[in-house]
Amino acid sequence: MAIHFITKGKYPALVQKIVSETEKYREQALATDIKQARLGILLLIIPLVLFLFNDFQFFGLSTEFYSLAFARVGFLILSVFLLAYLTKFKSYRSYEYAIFIWGLAGIILTTLINATRPQSFLFHIIQMIIIVFIAYLVIPQRLAFKTTVALIGSIGELVLVLTIQSLTVPILFSVLFSVILANVVGFSTSRLLESLRVNEYRAKKEIIDSERRYREFADSLPEIAFELNEKANLTFVNKKATDLLGYTKSELEQINMLKLIDPEY
Repeated sequence: MAIHFITKGKYPALVQKIVSETEKYREQALATDIKQARLGILLLIIPLVLFLFNDFQFFGLSTEFYSLAFARVGFLILSVFLLAYLTKFKSYRSYEYAIFIWGLAGIILTTLINATRPQSFLFHIIQMIIIVFIAYLVIPQRLAFKTTVALIGSIGELVLVLTIQSLTVPILFSVLFSVILANVVGFSTSRLLESLRVNEYRAKKEIIDSERRYREFADSLPEIAFELNEKANLTFVNKKATDLLGYTKSELEQINMLKLIDPEY
């Protein structure tokens, strides 16, 4: 027996609804995501610049040092430009692609810099693990982009570690386990946080839709209907109230009901 799906456009109706809801949620969260992204960018570029001192320790005033300094300063300029331009993004797609490209450039640059370090210098392993967590948990963007950046950095780091001949098997295993664990924890936590944010958006949207349906129903009633807050201020009146009383909704919603009641009552 053949099963046929009725589609509208490119996606089945249900999938299209989910995609539309996701797009609305991301657009609504764009301003908040931009503020959080700024923090993540600063967390990443500050140590990138400060580690220029390590370059000087390893290479002195050599061609290698100037090359690394040029690369770091170039990425710093790119980051400052992105920070300045973030508030101008009006679409979450443009924002996410800009952050993704910046993240790719940063993770590739970091891997290349780490490749210049002496084999006895292993601090870059910790550095990469921290970057993985920041990519997953601090800078908001779609999970696929986060995972791509984190995996490229992790794989590059593991390749560098495997070239270190002096590492023992237990240390190598610890490094491998730590990098994998960082990705698993980062991915799982990021997915959970994203799910919580979406559910919060859906709950707020449901409240707004429910209130809209209630007001539409109230407007259809043949008698006066109204709402009061805890201070007895009118917060809603239906169409029948405006028709009978001769006031607009905005005028009626400025009235405090306590002032209309005789104090003796």
